[in-house]
Amino acid sequence: MKLASFARGAAVAMALTSTAGVAAAVEIGAGDFPANGSSGGTIIKGGLDLSVATTPGTIGRKGTGAFAGIGINSSAAVPNQTNGEIDPGEILSITSNGGAFRLTDLVLGYLFDGPEFTDFPEVAQVTAYILNGGPIIGTLTNPAGNGTKAVWSWSGGTFDSEELSPSNSSDTNTDQAVWRVVAPFGHNLITGLEFTALNSPVPCTACADQSDFTFVRMNAKVPEPATLGLLGLGLLGAGAAARRRRA
Repeated sequence: MKLASFARGAAVAMALTSTAGVAAAVEIGAGDFPANGSSGGTIIKGGLDLSVATTPGTIGRKGTGAFAGIGINSSAAVPNQTNGEIDPGEILSITSNGGAFRLTDLVLGYLFDGPEFTDFPEVAQVTAYILNGGPIIGTLTNPAGNGTKAVWSWSGGTFDSEELSPSNSSDTNTDQAVWRVVAPFGHNLITGLEFTALNSPVPCTACADQSDFTFVRMNAKVPEPATLGLLGLGLLGAGAAARRRRA
């Protein structure tokens, strides 16, 4: 009964917040990041106040035009590293200095399925730190023989991403293998993101890098203060209802 009361209150809270104001999506792309060679900095744009950091190494860029991406430049601590891409053992972090945000979409590039550039199927890992919750991990994998579909997987499900590369194919050395994932972490409110690469699930003895990719852009929405306030009131109401039932 207590759980049912709380669940009803939480449902009311979520219904209220779904109708409350949410700011328009803000796009964060390569042009918004600190300069090449820096180890981090801040991005302030459209209600977002973000800190960016690289571990180890420094910020680098790769690609041009709409698909210009952010990666990490060489560090002696990471062998076989590709400048301007995020490799295993490297982390690009984006942390909110203000309120949490909702990630409406995420675009990653240079994630190939092999044998381009003597690589094997590549895997990007993204960790989202959830407001009032633990971290959630998602992966974007470009499996061999899957044509033009890189696959996103997280605790909320597994689904294909959208291919954005100009040639509409991830199977050539001239392509940028750019993938868009819609609502990668559902409607969760996020306080920070970490990007790294995982070693390919397919053994690779001759490839230059096991996995690497670039951060191209993301779109994020910041809930208005009233939204978070309504959520808090709804949960408080749920708690009060449960206490009345115990009395």
